[in-house]
This record gives sequence, structure tokens and C-alpha cells, in this order.
Amino acid sequence: MLKKISILAAMALLIQACPKEISRLDESTQKTNIDKLLSSDEFLGARCDDASNLLFKARDESKHETERLKTYVDLYLSLLDRKNRLEEIIARNSDLAYQEGSQAILDSQETCSRLVTDVRIETERFTRDLAETPTVQEIKGNSTVIVTRVDFSILRRAIEAIDLDGKQELLRNLDNAEQKLGPTKPTSRRGR
Repeated sequence: MLKKISILAAMALLIQACPKEISRLDESTQKTNIDKLLSSDEFLGARCDDASNLLFKARDESKHETERLKTYVDLYLSLLDRKNRLEEIIARNSDLAYQEGSQAILDSQETCSRLVTDVRIETERFTRDLAETPTVQEIKGNSTVIVTRVDFSILRRAIEAIDLDGKQELLRNLDNAEQKLGPTKPTSRRGR
């Protein structure tokens, strides 16, 4: 009888220990999967923390407006793409938010979302300014000539990319400016 009690006690202890070991194994596997994800090319390519250099370049008022606008649009579209890729990664791993070590992934998603919003606002403000006044008058010699502030194709791309409110009106304004310039190729002013 004592032998049976000993065997039952040993089995009870073994059964209690098994879920803990399985739990530790699950945690270890989850941690390994998160570590693999964090070091994967897919995740590293979707991070947005390298945007500050391009944002600085877009804000540099010593650069020509065409170059600045192109930088803004390229940066915005790149950030939007990365944000969408991060959201896909997180959607494929639905329990990711609840796993230990996943904070870096969630922080990257938050950083991308914030940057997309910030860059969109700056790009919209800059694009709207250029679209509302796409040409300026300059004095060359003894006459006044109309020149473009920015390359119209890049301005159109910016208006389409950020899907501005009043987009059609801005595009009409741009078309009118092109018509006023006539059939000759418009000269773009350099600098500010």
C-alpha cells in the first residue's frame, strides 16, 4: 500500500512539473521566433528609423524646391510602404503583441505611423504652397518673364501621392499655369 502511495505521489509531482516545462519550452520557442523576426531582412527593411536624414534634406531651404519636393514625396511613399509592411508582419503574427520581447516590433510600428503622419503633413503643406503659386515673375534683362517654381511633373506626382483635399482644384491651377507659359518649355528658377 505504501508502495502504491509513493508511486501516486511521484506521478502527481511529475504531472505538476510537466506544464511548467512545457510552458518554459513555449516561452523559449516564442522568444526564439521573435529574435528571428527582429533580425530578419523583412523586418529590418520595414523599419522607419532611418528617415531623419531624408527629412533633414527635404527641409533644407538652401536646396531647390523641386529637389525638396521630390525628397518629401519619395520619403512619404517609402515610409507609407514600410508602415504597411510592418502591419502585415504583425497581422501574420497576431499574438505578437502579447509575447515577451515583441516591444521592439511594436515600437517600430508606432515610429512608422508617427513619421508617416508627420511627413504627410509637411509634404501637404509644401505641396499646397507650390500648387497654389506654381509660377513666379522674374526680371531678366529689361523684361519680366514667368518661370516655374518647381518641375510640374513632380508637383503633379506629389498632389496624387498624398491625395490632397481639393486635389482637382490644385491640378486645374497647375494646368492653367502651364497654359499661361505657352508652348515653349518653361524655365525653372534655381534657388529661392
